[in-house]
Amino acid sequence: MSLCQRYGDAAAAWSAGSVVDAAKKSFEMGKEAVEQSAATAARATGDAVETTKEKVKGAASPSDDDDSEL
Repeated sequence: MSLCQRYGDAAAAWSAGSVVDAAKKSFEMGKEAVEQSAATAARATGDAVETTKEKVKGAASPSDDDDSEL
């Protein structure tokens, strides 16, 4: 095996390793982004549920104006 072939093989191995490392890093970054998005969506959903609950509770409570209809 010539010196050029050896360096070529080493460069190819390094390049393949770099691609794998980059793919792993990209996957981890994507995973973190999805987890953050899910947490944000869960908070927004919880806030919306709480707001709706309060609106329903307010609509179900009798008000002073309703006494005149009885």
